[in-house]
Amino acid sequence: MRRSAITGALLALVLAAAAAPAGAATLTVDRPCYRAGPPGGFNGQTVALTGSGFTPNSQVTLTLGGEALQPPLTSDGAGAVAGSFPAPSLAGRRFGATRTLSASDGANQAGVPVVLRRLAADFLPGDVGSPRQRVRFYVYGFGARLAELGRSTAQPVYQHVLDPAGRRRATFLLGRPRGPCGDLRTAPRSALPFRRLNAGLWRFVFTTRVRYSARSDPQAFVGLRLRLIFRRPG
Repeated sequence: MRRSAITGALLALVLAAAAAPAGAATLTVDRPCYRAGPPGGFNGQTVALTGSGFTPNSQVTLTLGGEALQPPLTSDGAGAVAGSFPAPSLAGRRFGATRTLSASDGANQAGVPVVLRRLAADFLPGDVGSPRQRVRFYVYGFGARLAELGRSTAQPVYQHVLDPAGRRRATFLLGRPRGPCGDLRTAPRSALPFRRLNAGLWRFVFTTRVRYSARSDPQAFVGLRLRLIFRRPG
């Protein structure tokens, strides 16, 4: 009985210690997904943050994915902070990433994930051997951009196919993007399902408008270049 009582007391102390961090610093951001900027630095959608539980009237430093953000914030008399910064770019053919946003005053720290998407499109496999080869088309970041524009993120996405002369050859309904980032993946389909094909750069332009316009927003595109192959007779 005595040993059980001691064990119970130790367990109570462990539980109390585990509950202690309930008043620790916290950090939140205003959106579940953000439009990342094109290659070149921090030039994407604005990320707004709020935090609490920091030392009152102290300097709070911010890092995103280990990279320092400037300038640091100053907590108010209640230990709260608020600020914003532009989302960073994603280089190369990287269309999505999740970076940890961290805040620290030296004594208290907190972190929160920041989900990023480039407004982009692609198709796989990328090494198309025939214009009619079946590929999957991918669209990224439409939800993040639509939310940034204050529009519904449940809008359908259309694929407009432009020939090398810039003429629209067809428009296809692809479906509705999913999740807060607004990503979409099609079933396998013919890359260029047309009888007559001209050599040059064909462009697949993705918008939320059934009528094609170069000014549509959001908009993403990817190209496929066709080359003429001459065969010698005999």
